[in-house]
Amino acid sequence: MSTTVTKGLQIIEAMAWNGGPMGITEIARVLKMNQSAVQRILAGLVELGYVERPAGTRKYQLSLAIWELGAKVAEHHPQRRLIHPILRFAAQTTGLTAFLAYLSKPFVVYLDKVEGVHGRAHSNEPGSRIPIDRTAAGKSILAYLPDDYIKSLSKMQKE
Repeated sequence: MSTTVTKGLQIIEAMAWNGGPMGITEIARVLKMNQSAVQRILAGLVELGYVERPAGTRKYQLSLAIWELGAKVAEHHPQRRLIHPILRFAAQTTGLTAFLAYLSKPFVVYLDKVEGVHGRAHSNEPGSRIPIDRTAAGKSILAYLPDDYIKSLSKMQKE
């Protein structure tokens, strides 16, 4: 795999998990990467429209183009397309919020959500990655996993 592509994706991931604008030095430190390489890759990402510089700062942030890509991936995901009508029916009949989540060891990632009229206002959003033991969806998945798999999850969370 191209190291430039790998580094570019690592920069995008670091910026996404950071949750706010980051400077070149900060990105380089977090990723243990050369500052000039970070600057060069950021310039390319800015040119393509995936990264932008907030006015009046020397920092960079992800643009909504990243969200657009993720939204398209989720929209066309085969499980989401299959399950979404069922979630909608469940939310309408129960009044509760219905979710589609999957195991991404040792996390649960939410792929889809349909709000019910009596659902919780601050529940997890699609795209959220939460430790498996900290959500109701994760605990329901844990109930069906073999014991040795659960033990391997525990080891991963301690690392």
